[in-house]
Amino acid sequence: MRRMVLSAAIACGLLAALALTASANHSQTDLLSIGPNGGNGALDVLYGGASPDGSLVYFTTTESLVSADTDASTDVYERSETGTTTLISTGPNGFNGPYEARFGGVSSDGQHVFFETTEQLVSTDTDSKRDVYERYAGTTTLVSIGPNGGNTTNDSFYMGNSTDGTTVVFVSYDSLVSTDTDSSRKDVYKRSGGTVTQLSTGGNGPYGADFDGMTPDASHIYFHTDEALTGTDTDSVRDVYDNASGTLSQVSRGQINGNGNVQAFYTGSSQDGSRVFFESSEQLTSSDTDSFRDVYERSGGSTTLLSIGPNGGNAPYASFFGGASTDGTKVWFETRDPLVSSDTDGACEDSMGGFTLPCLDVFQRSGGTTTLISAGGNASQDASYAAGSQDGSHVFFHTSEALIAGDTDGTGQDVYDRTGGNTVLVSAGGTTTDAAVLAGISKDGARVFFGTYERLVPQDTDIWHDVYERYSGATTLISTGPASLSGDNIAFYDGASTDGTKVFFDTDERLTSADTDLNVDVYSNRQVVAGFPRPKAATPSYLPLVPAYVDCQAGSENEAHAPPLSFGSCNPPQLQSGVLTVGTPDANLKAANSKSSIKLRVVPDTPGPPDESDIQLVVTVNDVFCTAANTACPSGPLSDFTGKLLISIRFRISDKSNGSPPVEAATGQDVDFQVPLQCVATVTDVGGLCTTTTSVNSFYPGALTNGRRATWAIQDINVLDPGPNGTGFGACPPTCGDGDEAVFMRQGIFVP
Repeated sequence: MRRMVLSAAIACGLLAALALTASANHSQTDLLSIGPNGGNGALDVLYGGASPDGSLVYFTTTESLVSADTDASTDVYERSETGTTTLISTGPNGFNGPYEARFGGVSSDGQHVFFETTEQLVSTDTDSKRDVYERYAGTTTLVSIGPNGGNTTNDSFYMGNSTDGTTVVFVSYDSLVSTDTDSSRKDVYKRSGGTVTQLSTGGNGPYGADFDGMTPDASHIYFHTDEALTGTDTDSVRDVYDNASGTLSQVSRGQINGNGNVQAFYTGSSQDGSRVFFESSEQLTSSDTDSFRDVYERSGGSTTLLSIGPNGGNAPYASFFGGASTDGTKVWFETRDPLVSSDTDGACEDSMGGFTLPCLDVFQRSGGTTTLISAGGNASQDASYAAGSQDGSHVFFHTSEALIAGDTDGTGQDVYDRTGGNTVLVSAGGTTTDAAVLAGISKDGARVFFGTYERLVPQDTDIWHDVYERYSGATTLISTGPASLSGDNIAFYDGASTDGTKVFFDTDERLTSADTDLNVDVYSNRQVVAGFPRPKAATPSYLPLVPAYVDCQAGSENEAHAPPLSFGSCNPPQLQSGVLTVGTPDANLKAANSKSSIKLRVVPDTPGPPDESDIQLVVTVNDVFCTAANTACPSGPLSDFTGKLLISIRFRISDKSNGSPPVEAATGQDVDFQVPLQCVATVTDVGGLCTTTTSVNSFYPGALTNGRRATWAIQDINVLDPGPNGTGFGACPPTCGDGDEAVFMRQGIFVP
């Protein structure tokens, strides 16, 4: 018998959602502030915003980029990734007067765009004051109007919109509905489904109200006012309110006090609005005994002091909210108060130029525990919060202190990332004292963008401000392009898609051949995913199984194989499994009936949901006999095996499901796909029969999806016995085996 092990590869248009190593980052620079009628005039461009996926970008310019724009005033434009430039600030009643327009916001799908202008773009707008408009499906709608007003001598201003764009929030000095009877006082409104509703209700005294924030679905809208709008508010000082789908409640209150002559300031909320954060110097809980500003949380009708720790919280120092994770369970703030024992720095500069203060540090409050984020040193340098990822796994801050050995630029400000209990230098590679300032991050914190005058990579040869990205341990210059000469030009970060693969910045440098002017333009730098060699097809793969034998290692051989395969051999062949065998007349007097195999077949997706992409496995292991009497084989030698086997296939996956987001090409570490296989006795002289038809996604849902090419190279296939104890595959996966298993069969061929 000659044992030959074959390998196979399965190549398919599938996405493998398994953890793999990130590939190199490639990028392309595109000029955005251009159109069929212009883009190279002596006029600057101002970035406005972008859709979350970065496919649509908005900016304002006085240049006429399309033929419909014939005025010399500022207009709002949209640039799509397909290269189309569209005028947004337009309407049926004119859009070429001497009026400026300003971008407000956009829905997540890019369909609803909001902007402000004093121009009368529709017939319902008869004043010359600032109004809020919506552009949707080619139609322009006046937002800041209601049944009781909207065309007086008062302005309205865009504040925000829901992610789906169906709700827009704005403030207006106009009384747009009957509930608003105060005279020219600012109030908070929303427009949804064509209906305008006042949010800052409950009073019409001589007080205005102003917008603070909102949840993405607009179910909670926050504002502040000096007016007492609910019974819990008895003072005439600034308080924070929450309008939750029409129900008004005071946020800035506590278990004690809450109506003193002290202002409160909204700072943020969780995505669902269940947690609201604010600052106040009023003592709202018994744990707050100082009269300095603190960070509070309002949740479930209760107020909690957050800016406190086991070593402090009531010293004469203010605390300032920085940010929070999406669910609000992790909150970051700054304070000079040493809240934990590990914070021992001091001698930082005071307002008089002396060095008498404890240093400013960044802290995290989560689950009632306070943690020092700006950890790594206690020298006399302040630290300030910069940003946090949505899940709170990454927290970024600034400091001039060298917190790790790799920070060698002296007192230059750097960007740091605190993640997994470690402090990581983001603005790495610098040797001068030029400051680095965080500009933005991807939602998962994997991609970090910052600005600096320092030259961190050889490609940057000028001494001017540039935009950089730090990703997967590498620093990349973003503000560059194929026509860049590294001239005396500055570049500034504008924004990025939520996944960080598209970055927007502005510069007066000509980075592409399409840019021929010397004025500020808006550019994008987007990731380009490189491909990798792959076959046209490699499915199905049929792999016969043969008994597995112990390797004859050098030094243990006692025979020599016949030429031409003249290598050492071990006599007799020794099965790896001490529990199972297959029928063989000259070995155990049983007939040779083993025809075991594994077939792997790509299941392509059919158009429409659900996604049916998968790899199907058809497994047959037959003629399985026991070799001894034990727990795995209670009926003794040569009885049919009726326990469980384990099919273990080791794959090496190369695909475009890597990085952040998972769109990069890479080869991952080898991964084992394990499937338990139940065996049953047969009524014939053939041994136990073990069969199953299953698939990769049935055990690892979402491991394969349609639309991405992937090569799954089969490194090895093993069929494992359950060991003498007969257990170990009951909770498989994820826990497969308890240590006494051995390989029973492998992929191979048999030569008669």
